Amino acid sequence: MGTQLENRIMRRVYFIFYCRKAIGKFALKIYLILLLLWGLFHNISFVSVFRNTKSIAVDVGSVSSFYKYAFIHTEFVVQTISVAIIAILAFTLGNNLKGLLYKEQQDR
Repeated sequence: MGTQLENRIMRRVYFIFYCRKAIGKFALKIYLILLLLWGLFHNISFVSVFRNTKSIAVDVGSVSSFYKYAFIHTEFVVQTISVAIIAILAFTLGNNLKGLLYKEQQDR
């Protein structure tokens, strides 16, 4: 009985170990961003947003105020997903840039 339990537990431990080795932190961030983008595309009609953007004048100020107004008046879920995507992208980009800068300093 003990060996069967040990074998089941060790199979799970090996599975988790190999999954962690196969999937890095960067890949998990990309998968999370893709999942959040899917939720965003599921909740927003981007065709309608861009169609409404084209009807506005070419002035940069009016386009930015349109997007700000559209973001403020959208559903809470869409706002949360958008902020999460921006935060994950910012942290990922920051970590990658920090790694590149640190690597350049080591090479000198």
